[in-house]
Amino acid sequence: MYCNAHNISRNTINNHNETGMLLAIDCIDNLIFNNYFSENKENTFDIYGNQWDNGSIGNYWDDYEGVDENNDWIGDTPYIILEDPLIKDQYRIGHQMTSYKIRSALTFSNIYIKLAFIKLYYHFCVQYVFNL
Repeated sequence: MYCNAHNISRNTINNHNETGMLLAIDCIDNLIFNNYFSENKENTFDIYGNQWDNGSIGNYWDDYEGVDENNDWIGDTPYIILEDPLIKDQYRIGHQMTSYKIRSALTFSNIYIKLAFIKLYYHFCVQYVFNL
């Protein structure tokens, strides 16, 4: 990924044998939040100081080991991306909202399925909204 000063959000980055999101030398000053990182060998590589939360919402990290003592789905402990220099996601989210649009010719013309992935307490919630 080569980019500079972009907003990167609402992505699912998973099942990579190496690094889920590799931010190279030309990739600086990006705002990266509300993404879902899971089942990567290494979730991300960034040494150039990108911003990993928008000031209130960060990203979902499957290897997060912090706590959420007030149960607001925002981790109370930052997710450390790199220790030196310190790069962190201050507002790690405990769930990821992803929308899928499915076309169907049977009964409904559009079916919108919202999936809320909640790692906390291993809870999975599915919400269906039908648009006739």
